[in-house]
Amino acid sequence: MKVNIIAVIRNVQKKCKCHGMSGSCEIQTCWKATPEFREVGHRLKLKYNQAAKVQVSLLNAAFTRFKRIRKQYKRTDLMYYEKSPNYCDPNPDVDSPGTSGRLCNKTSNGVDNCETLCCGRGYNTLRVRRSERCNCKFHWCCYVLCDVCNYNEWVTVCK
Repeated sequence: MKVNIIAVIRNVQKKCKCHGMSGSCEIQTCWKATPEFREVGHRLKLKYNQAAKVQVSLLNAAFTRFKRIRKQYKRTDLMYYEKSPNYCDPNPDVDSPGTSGRLCNKTSNGVDNCETLCCGRGYNTLRVRRSERCNCKFHWCCYVLCDVCNYNEWVTVCK
């Protein structure tokens, strides 16, 4: 079953708006509105954290049976049969380099922040020298001349 669709459908809310003179509610228009994206994400994350491990046995190609490790399940519970890979650590089997040495933004509250990207291991602040082409000028018919500009900047890198 599609847990994400259920999380949206079960949290649909009725919203109404009043119409009339000076804000009076002579006529009311109502509609069903989907929940906020963050609310759905929060509910899905709770389900993910409470997911139950099951053992899978294939009796034949058309029939799959789940052996329950826990007693009670709801139809909306999430189940898994193997742990998800840890993206924080290197895993050569799936060609994942991990997050060590990755650039992060220590001042961000977004997905690029160091706490999230570095998986709680912390980060180092390094001074790096960067070179790039600058002051480029196009010369009529056929070529561009540029200077090379050097910049010193501070970057944060996951431990």
